[in-house]
Amino acid sequence: MKSSQMLAHVDFSVPSVMDLYRTQSDPFKRIQHASHKKPQVMWFHAKWCRHCINMTEAWQNASRDNRADWHSIDCSESRVLAERMDVSSFPTILRYHKGSLEEYEGDRSVKTIMEFGTEP
Repeated sequence: MKSSQMLAHVDFSVPSVMDLYRTQSDPFKRIQHASHKKPQVMWFHAKWCRHCINMTEAWQNASRDNRADWHSIDCSESRVLAERMDVSSFPTILRYHKGSLEEYEGDRSVKTIMEFGTEP
């Protein structure tokens, strides 16, 4: 199966902050503000990235946990936030909470992604 055919079957419609890119010059400010209430977990991906495609289902399932705000950032559409956060490879997951920024370094399982996103 060609990669373009695979993309047609991948649903990247998980919660998104794409509207922030279009309405604010610095979308990170809104994420910073919201992080005082609960963790802000950001998944930086690109539709052409095979690793991102393989991670989509785990991300979608983890992002159902309402103890964190989960943001899917498609960097093939906009690189504003990725550049602001110095993201240089895909997929990258970052968690921002109460002034602390952490990068996820675990495996691509639902359980570990969810634990990373929701830990206090």
